[in-house]
Amino acid sequence: MYISSIAAVLILLSAWHCLAEGSALGAPPASGNPAVNPAPTPAPQAATPVPTSDPGNTGNWTLNPALSDNFDAGTLDTTKWQLKGIGWDGRQPSFFLPANVTVGGGNLQLTMRRDPNNSTIPLWAQQQGYNGYTAAEVNSIAPAPYGYYEARIKAMNSSGSTAFWLAGSRGQYKIEIDVVEITAKLNGGTGPANDVFMSAHLWAAPGMPDNGTDYAPNVGIDPTTDWSGGWNAAADYHIYGLDWNAKTITWYVDGVQRRQIENTDWTVPVPIIFDTEIFTGWFGLPADSDLPSTIYVDYVRAWTKGSGPVLKTPVITPRIGVSVPVGTPLSNLATADVPGTFTYSPAVAQQAGPLQVTANFIPADTGSYTTASATVSITVKKRRRP
Repeated sequence: MYISSIAAVLILLSAWHCLAEGSALGAPPASGNPAVNPAPTPAPQAATPVPTSDPGNTGNWTLNPALSDNFDAGTLDTTKWQLKGIGWDGRQPSFFLPANVTVGGGNLQLTMRRDPNNSTIPLWAQQQGYNGYTAAEVNSIAPAPYGYYEARIKAMNSSGSTAFWLAGSRGQYKIEIDVVEITAKLNGGTGPANDVFMSAHLWAAPGMPDNGTDYAPNVGIDPTTDWSGGWNAAADYHIYGLDWNAKTITWYVDGVQRRQIENTDWTVPVPIIFDTEIFTGWFGLPADSDLPSTIYVDYVRAWTKGSGPVLKTPVITPRIGVSVPVGTPLSNLATADVPGTFTYSPAVAQQAGPLQVTANFIPADTGSYTTASATVSITVKKRRRP
């Protein structure tokens, strides 16, 4: 999901959760035609889970509760997860719609839908190329340090992507590790369908500016490798795992190693992301008959081996009752309890009406504090004619 297309400053950490567009996270809406992608039965959860590839826990892994979730509560745990917290609205033409993220039946569910009349896509998003489709994204509030990560996932039964990844920016680094990107079907794309794509993208590092270039080949890394298990990814759950440490990055599928690279620059903690996107050239535009379709995440688990001190999260306080004219550059919309700088997305109030603004905060002391973000609700007024 090449994050070079995401806003230049991608801040994925937040002490706030974003319930944009007024969506609710209670009982999930109907996820579509049961014949398209019926809801699976979750697997029993182990009392003391260990990585699937290390059943004897020879790695002495310790579960990280802040980044682990069995999704049994019936609603999204907003102390762990946020919606659209990555400063990005999705890959055109599909728009990340918060209502498409639900929890039910012991699963995190991310649904892609057809919206031919754009009834759920804001006008400003339509003007940016979002048209006819809505998708879904959720990301962890806490950053993921070196450790072991795995999720048990049933892919959506369409040519929409199913993705479990880690990505973000810190200091001079902007990294992305795709634990899995997969599609169960092709509809005109190159695919192949049902191949497990495992990637490491390096979007910025010292001496390598953030300009949309993937620098992984510059440091001797082939960004993407795929592996075929010969199965339909939408027919059942599979377990996708990642062992990420200072020396190597290793990918696992159902507990078996499928890829390993040297870790040269993937060195900063970044959040976990689950999402679905439309890749018209890679997987093709989903057929209307396949939508809506849903990703089911039975669980996500994280383990650590003592990866260093835990960074503190700054407290971000949004301003209330802000009203600005159309065309105003946005600033001073939030404060933090520690020194640092803010950027805002969008940067300019472009259209009259209510506007959700993401306030992205970078602390001055990045050795003690994480980056953070918060959502600020403002009103954009029409300019009076002279």
